[in-house]
Amino acid sequence: MTSEVQPLAQSAQGKLAPSRNYQSFWGRLGIRQKILYPLIALMLFSAIGSNIFFIFSTTATRDSILNQQISDESKRLQDALGTRVEEATTGAELLSRDPQVITALRTEEITATSNESLEISARAQPTRNRLGIDQIVVTNAEGQVRTNIAPSFLEAITVRSPELLPPCATTTTRLALFEGYRLLIVCAPVIASGRYLGAIHSILDLDNQVTRTSRQLELASDVSLIDVQPDVIVPPNTQQRFDNANQMLIRNETFTLGNGKLETLMELSATGISEVVSSGFRTNLIGSGVTLLLLGAAGFLLARSLTLPILKLSSVAQAVAQGDLSQRANLDHEDEIGQLGRAFDQATSQITELLEEQAHAASERKVILQSIADGVLAIDTNERILVLNPAAATLLEQPDAEALIGKPLAELHVPDDPAMTAGLQQVVQQVRNELTEEDPTPIEEQISLGRRIVQLRSAPTIVDGVVTGAVVSIQDVTRAVELDRAKNEFIATASHELRTPLASLRGFVDVFLLTGTDNLNESQQMYLQTIKRQTNNLTQLVNDLLEIARLERGDERLERRWIAPTSAIEAVLSGMTGMINQREVQVSVELQDDLPMIWFDSLHLRLILTNLFSNAIKYVYVGGMVIIRAYTIERSDQLPTPPFQLGWERSNEASLLIVVEDNGVGIRAEDQPRIFERFFRSENPLSVEVGGTGLGLAITYELVKLHACQIGFRSSEGNGSLFWVRIPASTIERFTELDEQTYSTSNGASVSSRDNVN
Repeated sequence: MTSEVQPLAQSAQGKLAPSRNYQSFWGRLGIRQKILYPLIALMLFSAIGSNIFFIFSTTATRDSILNQQISDESKRLQDALGTRVEEATTGAELLSRDPQVITALRTEEITATSNESLEISARAQPTRNRLGIDQIVVTNAEGQVRTNIAPSFLEAITVRSPELLPPCATTTTRLALFEGYRLLIVCAPVIASGRYLGAIHSILDLDNQVTRTSRQLELASDVSLIDVQPDVIVPPNTQQRFDNANQMLIRNETFTLGNGKLETLMELSATGISEVVSSGFRTNLIGSGVTLLLLGAAGFLLARSLTLPILKLSSVAQAVAQGDLSQRANLDHEDEIGQLGRAFDQATSQITELLEEQAHAASERKVILQSIADGVLAIDTNERILVLNPAAATLLEQPDAEALIGKPLAELHVPDDPAMTAGLQQVVQQVRNELTEEDPTPIEEQISLGRRIVQLRSAPTIVDGVVTGAVVSIQDVTRAVELDRAKNEFIATASHELRTPLASLRGFVDVFLLTGTDNLNESQQMYLQTIKRQTNNLTQLVNDLLEIARLERGDERLERRWIAPTSAIEAVLSGMTGMINQREVQVSVELQDDLPMIWFDSLHLRLILTNLFSNAIKYVYVGGMVIIRAYTIERSDQLPTPPFQLGWERSNEASLLIVVEDNGVGIRAEDQPRIFERFFRSENPLSVEVGGTGLGLAITYELVKLHACQIGFRSSEGNGSLFWVRIPASTIERFTELDEQTYSTSNGASVSSRDNVN
């Protein structure tokens, strides 16, 4: 390409630059001057010639005549349509004040005969004929049609579009559309003695009215209705154009009618006038042709001097676009084209460097993805696979990861193992959900991939606030899950085995205390009480461990029944009287009257209340205050705080809220995210004194989750805590089989119903 451009440039220089001085002068000029100087001279010559020849043209006169005529006819048409609207309004108002119409509407009932309707029709028909109204509809106070005088194509409006005939308090005029017909509807209320009896609706078919009015006015223009837009109020507007092909002046007239915009099209033939002015156009055409020839010749010479460097720059740009980044324009001109060429060369060099850096960075990222142990799967918004590293291919059993890059997600290889196939479908569904999920928070889920247990963590990829794809990391946690399962089984087994000796030990201590301790000294009695207290604590620990083990295995059996919340709260507090008296805590109970029954496992409810109440009592200083409230709420925004992780999946948000608030030591801010973890205890001044295992709140959270309820809290270190539990509220009368299905657990735990109420 370069070898062809150079001889052409030399040839052009020989023809266009006869002297070196001229070439030097022209070369120093900028491209703007190179274009402006010749064109200014040519434009002056063209303007003088055009003005000389244009005086013979009467196009302006033609347009003025046509414009004046069509303006007059437009004004007449608008006035006539306004008159038609006034007549329709007058007709509606006359009928609304007609004594016979008022009497008929006042005495008419739903079961009345048609005599009143016939009487109304007898009054409305002359008004319709006299004023040229297309349709009159009379409705009573309930909106029922009593008279419908209309052509056949408008009769159905009262059946298929009754919303077009609403009641009105005052006379209103509005536009409407009905099955392709454009209508103007005037509504006049019928009011007698301050009572609203109905309404008179005068309806004009605007297409028919425009055609009829145009014919009556004997307009030279062809008038048609283009569009009617109800509820759009615009000031009068006029748009026009001249159709040279058909020699027609076309005007769009837009004006306000009623509550909307009415747009008409007016076409006025200009054939006669065009014959008069055609000679002027021919004369102007000759002058324009001469001017164009001169401009063409000068432009050709000008273009040749400008296009040579542009052609060279274009050829280099094409080579660069095809991937040959070694090409350079190397233009040495001082004008704007030369500056453009040098800027292009510089940009090409920078792009080359950036591509090399990008290739290097991409290579590094690929090496990192290839070497990490966790699987990574990334897709774009079209579900095409962008990344599938070897670890992900191994975990998902994909034989050829490289071949899947750029392919749709649906083309992943489906293994023969059904369990593996189900896990693969879960992975695919989770990464797809990230493309439509509004919440950008990463989602974590643990699933089975055949014999492996993997942890999925997915999130959308967002660039400048726009979702560009999604990515999911796949971590093999099989060994960790197995270790955790073995640990839980060991804890459950050990706890179960401890129950028998603990039961014996508690029994012997109780028997010993019952037989009398008078023969023991004070220290021995204290030791015996300590043994009893520690035995009880150890028994509670074993029970908590067994409860945690059952919840984690998912074999917790739910024995639901109708429970009175007031009785349950009072029973739990009654069992804590000793603890309350020992710590001298003031307990205030505020229960709403007539609390609804709840469908719940009574043992689980007792455990939840016991853990919440005992925590509040234990973690206040001696003489502290604990407030227990129970009341109903109707909406989720009435909760004291946002729920902790658990969502509300029921359509009915009516629920019972149990709130436990204290003025105790509170929970440190850094400990609050872990407050429901097993064996976790927040550090505070009373943690050593009250003891505990850190299982109470963990069990409470799992039980709340098992019953598909919600739990939440707020706390401030040194200022006390507030915990709440939200339970679905219902009544025995409205409890149905559907309610029972709604409350059934998601992990398949059995549900039994009992008739008695606690």
